[in-house]
Amino acid sequence: MLRIADGPGQAAHMALQSHMPDFEDALQYALATLAGADCLVTRNPSDFPKRGKVPVLTPEEFLKSQPA
Repeated sequence: MLRIADGPGQAAHMALQSHMPDFEDALQYALATLAGADCLVTRNPSDFPKRGKVPVLTPEEFLKSQPA
């Protein structure tokens, strides 16, 4: 099931504290973490932490991981 995360102030604070070079990527990752997301899907996985709390998948990886 797809769920869209809200944008609470806590996510902005986490993003600023993350030391990720791109604030928008940091905000997306913080929102996924706060929402308890199973994964974050992006075409640019190298912009995100390799071993974070939320797995980061390419669209292809995500589709392959879904049951048929």
